[in-house]
Amino acid sequence: MGVGTIDQALMAVLPVKFATMRQAGLAGKVLLVDECHAYDSYMQEEMAALLRFHAAMGGSAILLSATLTWAVRQKLTTAFQDGLRIQETATLSSAAYPLVTLVGAKNVLELPCNVRDELKRTVSVHLISDEASVVHVIKDAAAKNAAVAWVRNSVDDVIASAQALTTDSIKPIVFHARFAMIDRLAIEREVLRRFGPKSSEADRAAVLIASPVLQESLDIDFDILCTDIAPMDLVIQRAGRLQRHKRNKRPIESEELYILSPVPEKKVDKNWISHFLPKTAGVYRNAALLWRAAVVLKQEKEIKSPENIRYLIEQAADLSDVPEALMGDRNNAEGRGRAEKGLAMQNVLNYEAGYAPDVALWESDIRTPTRLEDEPHVTVRLAIMDGQSVRPWTAFIDSSLGTQHQQKRAWALSEVSVRRKQLAHCLIPPEAQEAASRARSVWSRWEREAEDQFLLLLLTPNESSWHGSGRNEKGQDVVIQYDQKFGLQIFSI
Repeated sequence: MGVGTIDQALMAVLPVKFATMRQAGLAGKVLLVDECHAYDSYMQEEMAALLRFHAAMGGSAILLSATLTWAVRQKLTTAFQDGLRIQETATLSSAAYPLVTLVGAKNVLELPCNVRDELKRTVSVHLISDEASVVHVIKDAAAKNAAVAWVRNSVDDVIASAQALTTDSIKPIVFHARFAMIDRLAIEREVLRRFGPKSSEADRAAVLIASPVLQESLDIDFDILCTDIAPMDLVIQRAGRLQRHKRNKRPIESEELYILSPVPEKKVDKNWISHFLPKTAGVYRNAALLWRAAVVLKQEKEIKSPENIRYLIEQAADLSDVPEALMGDRNNAEGRGRAEKGLAMQNVLNYEAGYAPDVALWESDIRTPTRLEDEPHVTVRLAIMDGQSVRPWTAFIDSSLGTQHQQKRAWALSEVSVRRKQLAHCLIPPEAQEAASRARSVWSRWEREAEDQFLLLLLTPNESSWHGSGRNEKGQDVVIQYDQKFGLQIFSI
C-alpha cells in the first residue's frame, strides 16, 4: 500500500523525471482517490489522462466524492473507457443519490444505493444578510453551552471574527492554515478532542472560528453551524459537520445551518459579493457561482439527504440564468477554465504518441506543474534568536526538537505558507545576518538556493506575541505578527 497526495500520481502523466517509474508503480494496482470533485479544470484534465493511462496499463480505480456533478462524472467515465479501448463510450443518465457508477470493459452500470436510516437527515438553511446577526446566533448558542462553529472563507476574516467575539465568557478556538505546522497540529488535536466523536458534553461547550480547513477530512461535529456563502459543494461539505454523530443529549436538537450571504436578488450590481464579503470575493472569483448557490438554498430552505443533494449540486452548477451584472465573472471563469484545460492538454502525456524524441515538453528547463496557482505562495520558516544562534520556532516550542539530528524536522514544523504578494522578502537585522546564514546552512541545497521561495523570518518577543519585518511584492515594508492563538498576521506600515 502506498499513500500520498494526488500530485504524486498525477506526475505519472506529466513529462517530469521518473514519470515512467511512477507509471510502473501504479500499473495493475487499485488507485484510490478521495474528494475527486475538488479539482479545477487543469487538474480535471490531468485526472482524466491518469485514468486513461491507468486503465490501459491494467489498473483499477475507486473515485470517491459526495458532491460530484454529472459533467465531471461523465468526463472521468469516458477517460477510463478510452484507456480500455472502447470505441463507443457510455452516456451516464442516473440522477440517484447515493450512486455507484461501475465502469468496466463490457458495460457501465449506475447502481443506486440505499441509505442507512441514521444517515438520513434534514438540515434547515437560513440565509443571513448581516454579520451582526451571525454573531448573535453564535452568542446565543454559546450561552446554551453548545458546540458552535463559524466557517469563514479567508484567514483574515477568521482572525478578525475571533478577535471580535473574544469576551470574558467566550474564548474562541482559532483554526486555519496560517500557523506554524507544529502549532497547527496541536490545534487540530485540540479540535478533535473538543468536537470529535468521543468528545464530552463539557468539552463541547466551545466556539470554533475556522477557515475551510474545517471541512477537510476531520471527523468533528457541532450542535450549530454558521458559514460564509460558498460554492454549493463546499456548503454541503460544511453542513456535514453539523450533528453528524449520535449523542444522547444536545443543547440544540434541531439541525440549523446559518449562511452569511448578501441577498441573491435578480437585479444586483457587479460588486454583489465584493461589497458584502470582500475577502470571499478574493477566494472565490466567480460571483455567479456564489449567487446561484444562494438562490438555490434560499428557494429550497433545507439540505435534505439524500433526497435533494443531487438537485442542489446540479442546480447550483447551472449558470445559464444569472444576473447580467455577474455575467462578466461567469464568462471570465469559463475563459480561465478553458485556458486551464488547454494548458493541461498541452502538458499531459499522450498515451498513443509514446515517448517521441521530438516532443518539446521533455526539455530539461521546462517545469510542468501538477496544479496551477492563482496566487504564488512562499514558504516562511519562523525562527527565534537564542543567544548567538538562530533556531527554528519549533525548537522553542518543543525542546526535544532542538537537537542537532532533529534540525531538518524542526525547520519543517516551523513552516507557514503565505501569499507572495503579502510577503516576498524578510528583513534580518545586520547583527543577526551571520547567525541566519549559519541556520540556513543546514537546509537542503535546493532550499538554500531557492531564496525567493523559502524565507527565514526572525521573530522577536513583544508583549503577548512575536514580531518580525519584511517587504511585500511591491517592495513596501510590512510588519509580521505571530502568536499561537491567532497565527500569522501581516500589516502594512
